[in-house]
Amino acid sequence: MIDVPTTISGDQAFAYGAIAAGISMVTSYPGSPTTGTVERIIQEAREYNIYVEWSSNERVALEMAVGASIAGRRALVCAKSVGMNVMLDTLMALNLTPVHGGLVILLGDDPGGYGSQNDQDTRPLAAMLEMPMLEPATPSEAYDMLVNSFQLSERFNIPFIIRETRAFAQQAGKFEMNHEVKQQVNYGLNSDSLRFVPVPKNVVSKHRELHARVEKIRNWFDSSPYNTTKGAGRKGVVAAGFAYSKLIDVIGPSLENEISLLKLGVIYPLPHRVVLKFLQNCDEVLVLEENEPYIESY
Repeated sequence: MIDVPTTISGDQAFAYGAIAAGISMVTSYPGSPTTGTVERIIQEAREYNIYVEWSSNERVALEMAVGASIAGRRALVCAKSVGMNVMLDTLMALNLTPVHGGLVILLGDDPGGYGSQNDQDTRPLAAMLEMPMLEPATPSEAYDMLVNSFQLSERFNIPFIIRETRAFAQQAGKFEMNHEVKQQVNYGLNSDSLRFVPVPKNVVSKHRELHARVEKIRNWFDSSPYNTTKGAGRKGVVAAGFAYSKLIDVIGPSLENEISLLKLGVIYPLPHRVVLKFLQNCDEVLVLEENEPYIESY
């Protein structure tokens, strides 16, 4: 049983979720806002037999995690926005390679550039990579989302990306969940080596298989509990991830029933049926997101 306080921050929630999911490895290169998650896992690493590595760069961190996945273990990679850029070369082949053990990438964006070289919005990379991306609105949802993302990664044979922002990592929220830790997942080494090697003779067929997996994921996302609607009225607001929590703080409960609200926890692939159903009931819609109009222009 993890000793978890009743109020936790976003980065702590990710850490507890990773431990509860039965991970064997965490790799990262230091950088806000994901460093807090790694540091929290380090405190529990010995008790839960988790290998934690501060890698020489983000690409090395990812490739270590890929090795763990091939060996049938669950692995978490933590990187900030500019670190995701360093991983791109590997990611553009990894998207074609069905994973074995669950592989999740915790991606930290930094709107405003408070602790980064830039304030890039990394969400458009998900569409280029054709990798599923989620974003939680609360610490409680972050915990649940991370646990489920490992299961979904294994179900659909693809890495899952979970996006957070610096403000989300620092926010505190109530946490009331069962913290029983799953036994470490170990599916054993996958001996089908060609499964993990995209080469010219199979790359097109692997890309077709990737498109098929993405459509299956989109169908699942259309019924995902991470997308919710509430309120009433012909004026609507679509908010993704932590932007939704900021919206609720601003409008307060008095306005929640005067406008229609769609909370998206899914960034890519966008759940078309959920969005279209919401839009059909609205005359005007405001899309609230940080920091580029990614969902608005999708």
